[in-house]
Amino acid sequence: MKVNTMNPAAWRGGGGAERMLLLLLLLLAPVACDVFDRALDVEAPSRIPASDLEDPARATLLVNGAISDFDCAFGAYVVATGVLADELEDATQTAARWAYDRRDIDANRDALYATSGCIGLGVYTPLSVARWSAENVLTKLEGSIDAQMPAGVNRLSLLATAAAYAGYSHLLLGEAFCTGVLLDANLQPGGEVPREELFRRAEARFTRAIEAAQASANAEILNMARVGLARVRLNLGNTAGALEAARSVDANFDARVMTASGVSSRRENRVWAQSNPQSSFNVSVAPQFQGLTVGGQADPRVPAQQTSQTSPTGIRVWAQTKYATAGSPIPIASRDEALLVIAEIEGGQTAVDIINQFRATAGLPSFTSSDPVEIQQQVIEERRRELFLEGHRFYDLVRLNLPLVPAPGTPYRNGGVYGNTTCLPLPAIERLNNPNFGA
Repeated sequence: MKVNTMNPAAWRGGGGAERMLLLLLLLLAPVACDVFDRALDVEAPSRIPASDLEDPARATLLVNGAISDFDCAFGAYVVATGVLADELEDATQTAARWAYDRRDIDANRDALYATSGCIGLGVYTPLSVARWSAENVLTKLEGSIDAQMPAGVNRLSLLATAAAYAGYSHLLLGEAFCTGVLLDANLQPGGEVPREELFRRAEARFTRAIEAAQASANAEILNMARVGLARVRLNLGNTAGALEAARSVDANFDARVMTASGVSSRRENRVWAQSNPQSSFNVSVAPQFQGLTVGGQADPRVPAQQTSQTSPTGIRVWAQTKYATAGSPIPIASRDEALLVIAEIEGGQTAVDIINQFRATAGLPSFTSSDPVEIQQQVIEERRRELFLEGHRFYDLVRLNLPLVPAPGTPYRNGGVYGNTTCLPLPAIERLNNPNFGA
């Protein structure tokens, strides 16, 4: 029977035992409430109060959090832009993913690129979170002093790291999006700006990272920032500045990488999670990157394996094997990239020597030419192979004015035609929710 607690008569209808029980409950209620209140006052040991994160002593935690946010965003960026470009093609039945593959992103129609997280191959939200995380800790470190750091913690080294990751977040937002927004000194978003402003902010962050890394002897972050500086200056058309930055990268620097592991989906190498010959066939290596050779020899820099799988949409799936496990790292900034910048800008015999350095490492036949045009074209070809699935190809199509393949207007296998998207529109969520938009 359901008791009608809104009807007082319902509380008077029972016998003596019921009335005694009710009286006992009423007497004990204040005590029970007090005990319950005290229980609620206990802080969960797994939670860190927000105020604690304002403590400079927590700076290492915040920097590590910013790196984690970037790593997850970067993995999604590599896959999403690889599909947008010509490195990968979608092999799923999920229509929401096809806009990447079809190159016809619509800000008012497509939500995946705008609001999905990094596991779901979102681009804007994960990179925006990564940028805010890095800018937040950078601001705190700029406003603190060395004496506030715990023993053994170097404030300038942490500052250099935060600045470098802030630089890369701005850089990737600029390479992916046609326009963007910048954060002000209070970490609030401003109005719409062209992508060049994102590049300039990235340049400023890399410059600050270099200063702080030199002062704190943080060689890895120093070289990461130098590679980033060369990349963003190349994007801005400052070839002299790009060459200077690329030449300054230490010869013994290998790479700063996105770390990964199989402990959780967020930590997985996103390329591997989407494409591997054992378990995942969500994307396939695109035809332009299948079976590449040099002088008849298979090119090990672009490892792709034809599988026995045919996608539901009719693609014979080729799996990438560059990243063999969930824990395989992805290069963010490398000495190889710096050498490619030098080869592109200097050309001539310098470029030929760099090409042959790469080929010797890969066990491939050498390249010989004295024709400037042929050399430049070969640098571009070597670049797409050396940097395969490292997050460069999408903006390279723009910067180097390369043809889109398949060409715009070509029928798309799942309906419609291929578009000409070479930069993503600023998402509707930004336009609708940013109070300063249009300012």
